[in-house]
Amino acid sequence: STATAADESIFTYTARQMPARIPVTINAGATSTHPITSIVADLNGGSVTRDSFTGLGTATASASGNLTVTTPGQYSVTAKSFNQVGDAADVNQFKVNVTAPPPTVTINTPAPGTLYTYRMGGAAVAVPFKFTANSSFGGVRTLTAKIDNVDVTNQFSPTGLGTLTATGTINLSYTTAGTHTLQVTTTDDYGTATTDSNFTV
Repeated sequence: STATAADESIFTYTARQMPARIPVTINAGATSTHPITSIVADLNGGSVTRDSFTGLGTATASASGNLTVTTPGQYSVTAKSFNQVGDAADVNQFKVNVTAPPPTVTINTPAPGTLYTYRMGGAAVAVPFKFTANSSFGGVRTLTAKIDNVDVTNQFSPTGLGTLTATGTINLSYTTAGTHTLQVTTTDDYGTATTDSNFTV
């Protein structure tokens, strides 16, 4: 048996092309006295559906189909053919690469230049922070925040890490005047994005 995609092939797709369909052809040969009776294949140990067969019951047979791949990585296709005497196998490996733009991150609140008013002797003014990170493929890996260059990541728990959209929220209180900067950074498997927003108390 021989299988294609060719051994050590590299397939590159954009994020929008995923899941990818990898064409596979399996060729098997035997003798006319012991013809090919069946052909099977698996992808990383899981069975593969063949779309068409030709030549079963003869000395030369083939099967073709498509492998559906949802994530980048290294894959292995094992092809086997059988006749009355026994079986033969071939293993081909191929790699799938995915190209995607880096993530994006947006500060939903406070909007740039927002002014909060604190009245002396009154309750502290509450400043709500909300930010959203988006990944085009593979999922958001990290979402961190700094206020006035001080890391405040330990003050919130991001929701949605590992998915295409993650969010974070913080609520802080202020009793003194000043201008402050919120900076948010996110990462995924394809890059890093940072944005900031200024607000004044």
